[in-house]
Amino acid sequence: MTRCAVPSHQRGIGLVEMLVSITLGLFLIGVTAGMLVSQLAEHRRMLLDTRMTQELRAVLDLVARDVKRAGYWGSSADAAWTGAPANAASNPYQGVFPAPGASDSRVGYTYSRDSNEDQVVASNERFGLRLNTSNRSADWRTSGAALTPSDADTWQALSDPGLLRVTRVSVSSREDTVSLADRCAVTTCATGAVDCPPHLALRQIEIEVEGVATTDPGLHRSLKAQVSLRNPAVIGNCPGA
Repeated sequence: MTRCAVPSHQRGIGLVEMLVSITLGLFLIGVTAGMLVSQLAEHRRMLLDTRMTQELRAVLDLVARDVKRAGYWGSSADAAWTGAPANAASNPYQGVFPAPGASDSRVGYTYSRDSNEDQVVASNERFGLRLNTSNRSADWRTSGAALTPSDADTWQALSDPGLLRVTRVSVSSREDTVSLADRCAVTTCATGAVDCPPHLALRQIEIEVEGVATTDPGLHRSLKAQVSLRNPAVIGNCPGA
Protein backbone atom coordinates (compact mmCIF):
# COMPACT_ATOMS: atom_id res chain seq x y z
CA MET A 1 0.00 0.00 0.00
CA THR A 2 1.41 3.33 -1.10
CA ARG A 3 1.19 6.25 1.35
CA CYS A 4 1.11 9.94 0.23
CA ALA A 5 3.90 12.08 1.43
CA VAL A 6 2.82 14.61 4.04
CA PRO A 7 4.78 17.88 4.37
CA SER A 8 6.57 18.13 7.59
CA HIS A 9 5.12 21.66 8.15
CA GLN A 10 2.86 24.33 6.46
CA ARG A 11 3.68 28.06 5.93
CA GLY A 12 1.08 30.81 6.66
CA ILE A 13 1.13 34.51 5.64
CA GLY A 14 4.29 36.12 6.81
CA LEU A 15 4.64 39.53 8.42
CA VAL A 16 6.19 41.03 5.29
CA GLU A 17 3.35 39.83 3.06
CA MET A 18 0.78 41.22 5.53
CA LEU A 19 2.45 44.63 5.63
CA VAL A 20 2.62 44.76 1.82
CA SER A 21 -1.06 43.83 1.54
CA ILE A 22 -2.08 46.47 4.10
CA THR A 23 0.04 49.10 2.30
CA LEU A 24 -1.51 48.30 -1.09
CA GLY A 25 -4.98 48.36 0.43
CA LEU A 26 -4.42 51.74 2.05
CA PHE A 27 -3.00 53.08 -1.21
CA LEU A 28 -6.07 51.94 -3.16
CA ILE A 29 -8.39 53.41 -0.53
CA GLY A 30 -6.48 56.71 -0.66
CA VAL A 31 -6.67 56.88 -4.46
CA THR A 32 -10.39 56.07 -4.45
CA ALA A 33 -11.10 58.59 -1.69
CA GLY A 34 -9.12 61.26 -3.55
CA MET A 35 -11.09 60.66 -6.74
CA LEU A 36 -14.35 60.81 -4.81
CA VAL A 37 -13.40 64.06 -3.08
CA SER A 38 -12.30 65.53 -6.42
CA GLN A 39 -15.59 64.57 -8.07
CA LEU A 40 -17.61 65.99 -5.19
CA ALA A 41 -15.63 69.25 -5.35
CA GLU A 42 -16.15 69.49 -9.11
CA HIS A 43 -19.85 68.79 -8.70
CA ARG A 44 -20.11 71.50 -6.03
CA ARG A 45 -18.26 73.94 -8.29
CA MET A 46 -20.59 73.18 -11.20
CA LEU A 47 -23.63 73.78 -8.99
CA LEU A 48 -22.13 77.05 -7.76
CA ASP A 49 -21.39 78.10 -11.33
CA THR A 50 -24.97 77.36 -12.36
CA ARG A 51 -26.43 79.28 -9.41
CA MET A 52 -24.15 82.25 -10.06
CA THR A 53 -25.05 82.32 -13.77
CA GLN A 54 -28.75 82.16 -12.92
CA GLU A 55 -28.30 85.03 -10.45
CA LEU A 56 -26.64 87.24 -13.05
CA ARG A 57 -29.21 86.30 -15.68
CA ALA A 58 -32.09 87.12 -13.34
CA VAL A 59 -30.61 90.59 -12.74
CA LEU A 60 -30.17 91.26 -16.46
CA ASP A 61 -33.58 89.89 -17.43
CA LEU A 62 -35.41 92.05 -14.89
CA VAL A 63 -33.60 95.25 -15.83
CA ALA A 64 -33.74 94.53 -19.59
CA ARG A 65 -37.52 94.04 -19.50
CA ASP A 66 -37.98 97.18 -17.43
CA VAL A 67 -35.65 99.52 -19.32
CA LYS A 68 -37.51 98.76 -22.57
CA ARG A 69 -40.37 100.83 -21.15
CA ALA A 70 -38.21 103.95 -20.83
CA GLY A 71 -39.96 106.96 -22.34
CA TYR A 72 -43.49 105.57 -22.08
CA TRP A 73 -46.08 108.30 -21.54
CA GLY A 74 -49.83 107.75 -21.48
CA SER A 75 -50.39 111.16 -23.11
CA SER A 76 -47.96 110.58 -25.94
CA ALA A 77 -50.67 111.57 -28.44
CA ASP A 78 -50.32 115.10 -27.09
CA ALA A 79 -46.71 115.08 -28.26
CA ALA A 80 -47.43 113.67 -31.71
CA TRP A 81 -45.11 115.19 -34.25
CA THR A 82 -46.88 117.25 -36.88
CA GLY A 83 -43.89 118.96 -38.41
CA ALA A 84 -43.73 121.58 -35.70
CA PRO A 85 -42.92 119.93 -32.33
CA ALA A 86 -42.92 123.34 -30.67
CA ASN A 87 -46.71 123.18 -30.88
CA ALA A 88 -46.85 119.83 -29.15
CA ALA A 89 -46.38 118.87 -25.52
CA SER A 90 -42.93 117.62 -24.57
CA ASN A 91 -42.69 114.06 -23.28
CA PRO A 92 -41.20 114.38 -19.76
CA TYR A 93 -40.13 110.71 -19.73
CA GLN A 94 -37.82 110.75 -22.76
CA GLY A 95 -34.43 111.08 -21.06
CA VAL A 96 -32.07 108.15 -20.45
CA PHE A 97 -28.81 108.11 -18.47
CA PRO A 98 -26.09 107.74 -19.67
CA ALA A 99 -26.51 109.93 -22.73
CA PRO A 100 -25.91 108.43 -26.19
CA GLY A 101 -22.23 107.73 -26.77
CA ALA A 102 -21.42 107.71 -23.04
CA SER A 103 -20.95 104.87 -20.56
CA ASP A 104 -21.31 104.52 -16.81
CA SER A 105 -21.71 101.98 -14.00
CA ARG A 106 -25.34 103.10 -13.63
CA VAL A 107 -28.42 103.41 -15.80
CA GLY A 108 -31.31 105.77 -15.13
CA TYR A 109 -34.63 106.08 -16.93
CA THR A 110 -38.27 107.03 -16.37
CA TYR A 111 -41.70 105.97 -17.56
CA SER A 112 -45.29 106.65 -16.56
CA ARG A 113 -46.76 104.08 -14.20
CA ASP A 114 -50.05 105.62 -13.10
CA SER A 115 -53.13 107.35 -14.51
CA ASN A 116 -51.82 110.83 -13.72
CA GLU A 117 -50.48 111.79 -17.15
CA ASP A 118 -49.35 115.35 -16.47
CA GLN A 119 -45.83 116.52 -17.29
CA VAL A 120 -44.48 115.91 -13.80
CA VAL A 121 -42.29 112.84 -13.28
CA ALA A 122 -42.97 111.43 -9.81
CA SER A 123 -40.13 110.02 -7.71
CA ASN A 124 -41.57 106.49 -8.00
CA GLU A 125 -41.40 106.76 -11.79
CA ARG A 126 -37.60 106.92 -11.84
CA PHE A 127 -35.81 103.62 -12.15
CA GLY A 128 -32.32 102.31 -12.77
CA LEU A 129 -29.47 99.94 -11.97
CA ARG A 130 -26.17 100.46 -10.13
CA LEU A 131 -23.22 98.61 -8.64
CA ASN A 132 -23.34 98.84 -4.85
CA THR A 133 -19.65 99.10 -3.95
CA SER A 134 -20.37 98.63 -0.23
CA ASN A 135 -21.73 95.07 -0.34
CA ARG A 136 -20.90 94.30 -4.01
CA SER A 137 -24.49 93.75 -5.11
CA ALA A 138 -26.42 94.86 -8.18
CA ASP A 139 -29.16 97.25 -7.00
CA TRP A 140 -32.38 98.30 -8.71
CA ARG A 141 -33.74 101.82 -8.14
CA THR A 142 -37.35 101.97 -7.02
CA SER A 143 -37.55 105.76 -6.69
CA GLY A 144 -35.29 108.75 -7.17
CA ALA A 145 -34.98 112.51 -7.21
CA ALA A 146 -33.60 112.92 -10.75
CA LEU A 147 -32.91 111.06 -13.97
CA THR A 148 -29.28 110.49 -12.99
CA PRO A 149 -29.14 107.87 -10.20
CA SER A 150 -27.56 108.79 -6.86
CA ASP A 151 -26.84 107.09 -3.55
CA ALA A 152 -29.64 109.13 -1.94
CA ASP A 153 -32.25 107.33 -4.07
CA THR A 154 -34.14 104.25 -2.88
CA TRP A 155 -32.41 101.04 -3.91
CA GLN A 156 -33.23 97.35 -3.65
CA ALA A 157 -30.63 94.59 -3.96
CA LEU A 158 -31.20 92.27 -6.92
CA SER A 159 -28.28 89.92 -6.24
CA ASP A 160 -27.32 87.95 -3.13
CA PRO A 161 -23.89 89.02 -1.78
CA GLY A 162 -23.71 85.71 0.07
CA LEU A 163 -23.60 83.90 -3.27
CA LEU A 164 -22.22 86.44 -5.74
CA ARG A 165 -19.91 89.44 -5.49
CA VAL A 166 -20.68 91.80 -8.38
CA THR A 167 -17.37 93.21 -9.57
CA ARG A 168 -18.51 95.38 -12.47
CA VAL A 169 -21.62 96.93 -13.96
CA SER A 170 -21.10 98.64 -17.32
CA VAL A 171 -23.83 100.54 -19.14
CA SER A 172 -23.45 102.20 -22.53
CA SER A 173 -26.01 104.04 -24.62
CA ARG A 174 -26.25 104.36 -28.38
CA GLU A 175 -28.60 106.28 -30.61
CA ASP A 176 -29.39 105.79 -34.30
CA THR A 177 -31.24 108.55 -36.11
CA VAL A 178 -33.75 108.55 -38.94
CA SER A 179 -34.20 111.91 -40.67
CA LEU A 180 -37.72 113.31 -40.89
CA ALA A 181 -36.77 116.07 -43.33
CA ASP A 182 -38.96 114.58 -46.05
CA ARG A 183 -41.96 115.14 -43.79
CA CYS A 184 -41.34 118.89 -43.68
CA ALA A 185 -42.90 121.41 -46.05
CA VAL A 186 -39.51 123.14 -46.25
CA THR A 187 -36.50 120.81 -46.33
CA THR A 188 -33.59 123.27 -46.20
CA CYS A 189 -32.48 124.38 -42.74
CA ALA A 190 -31.08 127.82 -42.04
CA THR A 191 -27.36 128.09 -41.40
CA GLY A 192 -26.58 127.38 -37.73
CA ALA A 193 -30.03 126.03 -36.97
CA VAL A 194 -30.14 123.67 -33.99
CA ASP A 195 -31.88 120.30 -34.32
CA CYS A 196 -32.88 120.94 -37.87
CA PRO A 197 -34.07 118.96 -39.70
CA PRO A 198 -35.95 116.89 -37.12
CA HIS A 199 -35.09 113.24 -36.64
CA LEU A 200 -36.35 110.12 -34.96
CA ALA A 201 -33.98 108.88 -32.24
CA LEU A 202 -33.82 105.10 -31.94
CA ARG A 203 -32.04 104.26 -28.69
CA GLN A 204 -30.23 101.13 -27.51
CA ILE A 205 -28.85 100.34 -24.08
CA GLU A 206 -26.13 97.74 -23.51
CA ILE A 207 -25.74 96.37 -19.97
CA GLU A 208 -22.94 94.08 -18.82
CA VAL A 209 -22.69 92.57 -15.35
CA GLU A 210 -19.66 90.68 -14.03
CA GLY A 211 -19.25 88.81 -10.76
CA VAL A 212 -17.29 86.19 -8.83
CA ALA A 213 -18.53 83.51 -6.46
CA THR A 214 -18.29 84.66 -2.86
CA THR A 215 -16.93 81.30 -1.67
CA ASP A 216 -14.75 80.67 -4.74
CA PRO A 217 -13.03 83.80 -6.12
CA GLY A 218 -11.64 81.75 -8.98
CA LEU A 219 -15.16 81.28 -10.38
CA HIS A 220 -15.93 84.29 -12.59
CA ARG A 221 -18.83 84.98 -14.93
CA SER A 222 -19.95 87.85 -17.17
CA LEU A 223 -23.29 88.33 -18.94
CA LYS A 224 -24.41 91.03 -21.37
CA ALA A 225 -27.78 92.26 -22.63
CA GLN A 226 -28.61 94.65 -25.48
CA VAL A 227 -31.95 96.41 -25.23
CA SER A 228 -33.77 98.46 -27.85
CA LEU A 229 -36.11 100.99 -26.27
CA ARG A 230 -39.69 100.74 -27.47
CA ASN A 231 -40.41 104.47 -27.35
CA PRO A 232 -38.33 106.46 -29.84
CA ALA A 233 -37.94 110.19 -29.38
CA VAL A 234 -38.68 112.85 -31.97
CA ILE A 235 -36.07 115.60 -31.77
CA GLY A 236 -35.95 118.91 -33.61
CA ASN A 237 -38.10 121.14 -35.78
CA CYS A 238 -38.79 121.57 -39.46
CA PRO A 239 -37.17 124.58 -41.13
CA GLY A 240 -39.17 127.68 -40.34
CA ALA A 241 -41.23 125.94 -37.61
